[in-house]
Amino acid sequence: MNLMFNYFDVIVAALMIAGGYFGFQTGGAASLFYMGSGFAGIWTAHRFAHTPGVKYVLFFVAGAGAVILAGFILSRIFKGLVLGMIDRLAGVLIGILLAALIASLAVMGDSPRIPSSLRKTMRTSWYGAHIIPEIELNLLRVQHLNVARARQAFRQTNPFSAKK
Repeated sequence: MNLMFNYFDVIVAALMIAGGYFGFQTGGAASLFYMGSGFAGIWTAHRFAHTPGVKYVLFFVAGAGAVILAGFILSRIFKGLVLGMIDRLAGVLIGILLAALIASLAVMGDSPRIPSSLRKTMRTSWYGAHIIPEIELNLLRVQHLNVARARQAFRQTNPFSAKK
């Protein structure tokens, strides 16, 4: 297989540079909180508003907003403690890793909607050739995971789970 840099690699590199830049601007602490805000919003809305509607949206916004606000405050505290540059460098790392995750998901996308020429370009790119074997190796491990058994083991070891 002839592995060369192609336009997909250029797109991945641009995505990683953009992720690093935005991570530098945001900071590591705030970036982590921003990523977690969506999960917090969904959890809050699901926990307190059981049906879709205005109440659900309000609880989602409140939960996500609280986490974003906490990340913003923590980022300001880091800057006040002269840890701003460390926070920004952590943000660069998080931004690059998030961009790599997005690119990896694109490479693994074997959707019939993706033209075969684009799929071939992604798989023969330098990035695709290096990341696909790792993903396929770990995907086999995930496929053999018994979710029901893992859930049962978690409930037995979790001190916060309700006893039934």
